[in-house]
Amino acid sequence: MLQWLPLLAVPIIGGYLLWGKYRSRQRGPAVARFASQHSLSYSAAGYVDSPGYDFPLLRAGDHCGYENVLAGRWQGLPVKEADYWWYTTMGTGHTEASRPYFSIVVADLAATMPYVSVQTKDMLTRAFEHVGLPTLPDISFESADVIGFEPEDFNQKFQVAASDEEFAIKLIDAGMIGWLVSTGGAFAFEVGGCNLLVSCGQLPVTSLVQLFDAAKGFVDHIPHVVWAEYGDQEANSHDGGPPGTDGTNGPPQHPRP
Repeated sequence: MLQWLPLLAVPIIGGYLLWGKYRSRQRGPAVARFASQHSLSYSAAGYVDSPGYDFPLLRAGDHCGYENVLAGRWQGLPVKEADYWWYTTMGTGHTEASRPYFSIVVADLAATMPYVSVQTKDMLTRAFEHVGLPTLPDISFESADVIGFEPEDFNQKFQVAASDEEFAIKLIDAGMIGWLVSTGGAFAFEVGGCNLLVSCGQLPVTSLVQLFDAAKGFVDHIPHVVWAEYGDQEANSHDGGPPGTDGTNGPPQHPRP
């Protein structure tokens, strides 16, 4: 009986791969409809400038890519959203078929900030165990240290890593802590340079609004003292900044050329 197991595995694996391709083909048109409904541009195989963003997740593995890329503004905030995947074949035995998918948003900010990461302690572990992958290798920010905050229940659920502890304390103030707790730890947040990265496991298209809203919510809760000290309005006046009186993210916005 055991000799038949390899033969039985072939159609099972083949069916899994075909289902994955079918699901991918169905997702594209749904994302395109979402883009149309929310005045965003859509590209089935778009490009996000990974080398231009110094975020560990976007440097993981030896193969990576983006699908169903959206670009535009979400409530005034300049954003790019995509289905991001990566995998590595070096010494793992994993292949393209087992690659994990993430939903990501990269937002432009009118500030230049040191690196800070905020995420639940088990987020990446759960995401990788789900697809049978080992813990995400070599994506820790080498110069980042784990920072403790009050209250203690925040520390128990979230882990904050930063290259500049003084900046992290300014960024993660009481208001930001309260808002992060309200998200339930569903998303990971990273700031670095002029950008914010928000990520999670791949979401159904109907839940992408929550991902965009998470990016907007994080930006809205960046303390004014951070904008005042780290803001760069002259260089990034088109990017997301402190909330303005007109309901947008700062002064009147203009699209990039």
